[in-house]
Amino acid sequence: MTSLRAVLVAALGATILLSSACSPGATPSRVPAPPTTAATVHIRYQTPDRKQSIEQARELTTESIRTDPNTLSPRYVQAATVAGFADVLRHSYWARDISLQDVARAANTRLGSSSDAAVRELVQLTERAASLAPKTAP
Repeated sequence: MTSLRAVLVAALGATILLSSACSPGATPSRVPAPPTTAATVHIRYQTPDRKQSIEQARELTTESIRTDPNTLSPRYVQAATVAGFADVLRHSYWARDISLQDVARAANTRLGSSSDAAVRELVQLTERAASLAPKTAP
C-alpha cells in the first residue's frame, strides 16, 4: 500500500515534489490513482482597512501537484524566484543553505530568456545582488 510521505515546496526550484513510501515488499503502481486530498491549505488575512479578518481553506489534491518543472507556468516560476530571492535577502531560516549566487543562477536559467521587461529586470537584480555578496564556498 502506498502512502503519502512528504510534500516539499522548493521555492527556488519552483517545483513541488511528491514523495511516496511503499510498504515492505510492495511495488509502486504505474496506474494513475484517483485524485485524493494531499493537504488542506488555510489562509487567514486582514482586509487593507483592518476592519475584517478573512479565513479561507482549499484542498490541494494529489492530481494538482506537479513533479515536472517543465510544466510550471512562467508566472509561477517568476513568483517562486521572487519569494526565494526575498527569503535569501532577509536571511530566512528556510533559505539558510541558499546563496545569492544560487538565486541568480536559478533566475538566469529559468527566466533569462523571457521577453517581459519586468522579468528581465528581476534577473538583472539577482545577478547584481550576487555580484555584491561575499562569495560562498562550494
